[in-house]
Amino acid sequence: MARNPLERRYDDLVFCGGGTRCVWQGGFLSVFAPWIDPLRRINTVSAGTISALGYVSDQAQGLRDLMCDVFDEIAKGPGNVSLRRKLSGGPFFIYESAYAEMVRRLMSAAGALDAVADGPEWTVHVTRRPRVGSYAAMVAYALDLRWNDTPHVTWPRHLGARSVAVDMRAAARSGLEAVVELTVAAGSTPPSFAQHYHEGIPVIDGGLVDNAACPPDGHPLVLLTRPYAGCADRGDRTYVRPSRPIAVNKMDFTNAEAIRGVWLQGEQDARIFLEQHGHLGAPSTR
Repeated sequence: MARNPLERRYDDLVFCGGGTRCVWQGGFLSVFAPWIDPLRRINTVSAGTISALGYVSDQAQGLRDLMCDVFDEIAKGPGNVSLRRKLSGGPFFIYESAYAEMVRRLMSAAGALDAVADGPEWTVHVTRRPRVGSYAAMVAYALDLRWNDTPHVTWPRHLGARSVAVDMRAAARSGLEAVVELTVAAGSTPPSFAQHYHEGIPVIDGGLVDNAACPPDGHPLVLLTRPYAGCADRGDRTYVRPSRPIAVNKMDFTNAEAIRGVWLQGEQDARIFLEQHGHLGAPSTR
């Protein structure tokens, strides 16, 4: 018989990718906090990395509000994509510059870099761009996702895509811009983002190899951002997921109200998860 996931506490988290859907993770954890011990280890993929930055630096709600502020400003201009902006010397796609700004502002808060540098072991997963190119890997990912409905895709690997593990604590010890670069690189997909490099190797979004990259041991709490049908619970992992598809365009940086709704759904889904597993009180200590 499977063990009730509420009979234990968690010190090992996996933040799945998902663009703006990752705000759901912050909402979920705000309710699920009594089941989280001081963290020992984190694994993050794509935009799950900025979500984890907010959590580790104790700024999860602050990140939500920061995103809303930035999105409101973008909405006042030409939007996510603009040829006019490009012709005026700005970016055609707003994503990379806005994303970097959010990371920079978040991690400029007092103590934020130290919280990461001195915090739990933290692996950020990026993808080494395969020789066949980024677009072929992205197509393979999309087809695999549609066919198997799982974050643990495999088809891009047949094209040569390989995961690269990067130490976020080391980046934090190197300074603010190293954290900004790693976080942006972790979620970069062409053509919306420029090509990024890690130690001279061209890298793209880590989700193209595994959008919920888990450690080889332990019992992590895995924070998904889709209600994947092909992702069953297993003894060494606890998956939590949205109860329904999150109503947000993951690449829309103009809809602040949608971001607030994503956070609220995370809170609601945490309560649903607790009710489904017979939550009657605070968890026992280990």
